[in-house]
Amino acid sequence: MGPSPLTLTDAAKKHIEDTAFAYGVHHIAMRVRMTPKGLKDGFELQLEEEPLEGDEVYVSNGIRFYLERALVAQVRGLTIDFHPRGGGAFVFRRDTA
Repeated sequence: MGPSPLTLTDAAKKHIEDTAFAYGVHHIAMRVRMTPKGLKDGFELQLEEEPLEGDEVYVSNGIRFYLERALVAQVRGLTIDFHPRGGGAFVFRRDTA
């Protein structure tokens, strides 16, 4: 497991932990997926229990992420945040230097 290609903010971490607790999930891991074209951010998160064969495993801010190998380059430099307004939503953004 190398350095994580993505960054998880504290707000996103808290929401993931709260959601996992509400569902009785004790081993928190997230899967990052591409969403169909035309959706705002292009990514989605899903609670996941185990990696799939061929997944890359990374940790950001104490949360484990499972990524398909082909997706690693596409998420490099991605920050995942959580904004609670309007029912709450994850926000995916690329940090530009």
